[in-house]
Amino acid sequence: MADNVQGEQKMTRCLRRAEQFPDQRRRRRKSGLKNGGGDAARVCHAFAQFHRGEYEAAAQEFAVLAAKMEQQDRKKAASLHVQAGLAAMRAE
Repeated sequence: MADNVQGEQKMTRCLRRAEQFPDQRRRRRKSGLKNGGGDAARVCHAFAQFHRGEYEAAAQEFAVLAAKMEQQDRKKAASLHVQAGLAAMRAE
């Protein structure tokens, strides 16, 4: 339970930084993936792409992550599908 709370807090901080400092998030993505960030690091990176205006790339990443998440957590998958749709709309 405590690990889950810590994970959520870490993700919240990452998403906040992705919004406020999207260029920093780009540089930190590789280290996040190397340090076991996995899909959480990819989600955070996709949000940074979105906030940098890289809507098409963000939409693709959100869609891939949503498809991957479908079997594990349908609620999170639905949220990622929504983000993919928003990014795709912005890309148009």
